[in-house]
Amino acid sequence: MNRLWKVLHKWIFEEYDQFSNELGYTNWKITSENTFGIFQMEGDAFYHATQLSNSEWAVWNDNGGDPPYEFQVFSTWAEAISHLRTLFEESQLPESHWRPEGFDVGEDVFSKEPDREKML
Repeated sequence: MNRLWKVLHKWIFEEYDQFSNELGYTNWKITSENTFGIFQMEGDAFYHATQLSNSEWAVWNDNGGDPPYEFQVFSTWAEAISHLRTLFEESQLPESHWRPEGFDVGEDVFSKEPDREKML
């Protein structure tokens, strides 16, 4: 059973590690430490923003399949969060789905980058 678990775990996380490599990180653990959930789509899918090692931001969502996911890179947090807000407004989801991680409730998400200490 232990061997089966190791094989299954490797198979699952290999795809996440591949996605991490595309974002410039060595593994999923490091990537997830630099990733903030921004808004929930229908179901369990989310749009995320990942701060890259060069301080740029990758925007991606985990809707519709397994990694590696498609992503778009922005030079600044302001550009990334503005793009995400536009996508959110176009989706016509309820405002309760807009939940940028790394901020206190009511905090201005457009004026500064998210705080890792405030991650969920």
